[in-house]
Amino acid sequence: MAGEYRAPGVLARLPGWLREDIAAGLRIARADIPIIGCDIRPDLSGRMAEAYDAIGMADVAAGLRDGSMVPAWPRRGGGRAWAPGELFMRS
Repeated sequence: MAGEYRAPGVLARLPGWLREDIAAGLRIARADIPIIGCDIRPDLSGRMAEAYDAIGMADVAAGLRDGSMVPAWPRRGGGRAWAPGELFMRS
């Protein structure tokens, strides 16, 4: 499941606002892993869950609804370089 939420075939089926946000850096992070260097956006969880439910990705939608997954924006600047998979679920 990791990374599926932003695979090209999935992105093509999502609403435009969400495609644009993901292209701009929005990720879905696991809530049980400490998240450093990004802003958590729980206000987006409901809309994102609806979008993923609508395309048949109930597992992602459920994680967003129950809080086990959270929308996260990487903070810009500061010279922070993350190791692959440090913050976000890997593809």
